[in-house]
Amino acid sequence: MTRPGTKFRASGLIGNDRLLHGRMLGMAAYATSKTGSIEPAERQSRLGSPRAARLAPRAANRQSGSSTNFRRKPAMQKNLILVANPRAMDPNDFEEIAANVRRESQRVDAFVVTVDQPASVIDDKVWRKPTLIVSFGQTGQFKPPRGILLHNRPIHKYQQYVQFCLAGVNTPRTGNFTRACEYTESDWGEFCILKPADLGKMGKGGIVRLQRTRRLSAFDPAQYPPEHVFRNSRLLVQSFVDTGLRAESWRVLTLLGEPLYCFRSSSPMERPPLDAPDDLIEKAIIEPKHPEGKQLVAYEKLRAFIADEEVMAFARQVNRAFPRIPLQGCDIVREAATGKLFILEVNPGGNTWHFSSPYFTRQRGLLGGKEAFTRQLDAFAAAARVLAMRAEQLAA
Repeated sequence: MTRPGTKFRASGLIGNDRLLHGRMLGMAAYATSKTGSIEPAERQSRLGSPRAARLAPRAANRQSGSSTNFRRKPAMQKNLILVANPRAMDPNDFEEIAANVRRESQRVDAFVVTVDQPASVIDDKVWRKPTLIVSFGQTGQFKPPRGILLHNRPIHKYQQYVQFCLAGVNTPRTGNFTRACEYTESDWGEFCILKPADLGKMGKGGIVRLQRTRRLSAFDPAQYPPEHVFRNSRLLVQSFVDTGLRAESWRVLTLLGEPLYCFRSSSPMERPPLDAPDDLIEKAIIEPKHPEGKQLVAYEKLRAFIADEEVMAFARQVNRAFPRIPLQGCDIVREAATGKLFILEVNPGGNTWHFSSPYFTRQRGLLGGKEAFTRQLDAFAAAARVLAMRAEQLAA
């Protein structure tokens, strides 16, 4: 999907990640050496060596179950530190999850801090143990002296597209729009959409334009009023994924790849047939959250908690594109004709913790409150399981 010669910087291994990767490779080599993957002749030669003769009684003790001189070293205790921003979420959510983590694993000590606290709030003795830190944004005043840090950050929509492609995750073809480029149906399909490229411009809806691909070069933002987002924002062009006459999309919130809730959004308004004249096509409503739809039908009628197993499995795959972004609000669409799923974006900025996000207070109330979000997939228990597992695997 990229021009020949174009280079992209993929996520690499740096710092503790490289060390951790090396440890994993070393463990894999150690495991291989213990599986007996030695050629028979070589094995026979080693068994006949003087050193093998000295070790034979010890081996016999191990096989017979004797514990003499052979005691298994206890597993090292690990730390999990959850960093909460009180301005973006309720820290009590993390307190509840941390308590669940402690019940889930005796080998993980879980702590909750806020972005306004220094790292010294945690005892020096605790910092001596391998640590995983998880934050849904920057850690603020909390500067961990050690450990693996996974945190959310804004990522440009086109960069997200590139990472999806590198990870082998289905996503519609996307590019930075320019009228100087020639867009062909063989590359982009019969229809494309135009939407703002800049972060934070999509929230209210109503700013996605459907366009026949052959007419893209004739698109002129000057047809919109001066205050319109198309006049003062860079644009993305994207192959159109037709979800049916009534636009439909899915939001799956994942934590380290584990779904915490899943709901479907649907438009109450039908788009025109795809053989309609250009002027009707270019006025089509193809967003479930378009403002005109909200005026026709109550907000809560347009969204439904549905635990679609196929959609949630796809959301788990999406996580491999951004493994260092812990919280991902995956926006997914399903093509009506084929049933194929596509990821549009993951909203990696970290403002999608809608269990208690102040930004989502009104909508959360209309959808049944916090309990409706947590009850569907037992979200905080699921969060604790995946956090405990990742702490044991990644803490360093």
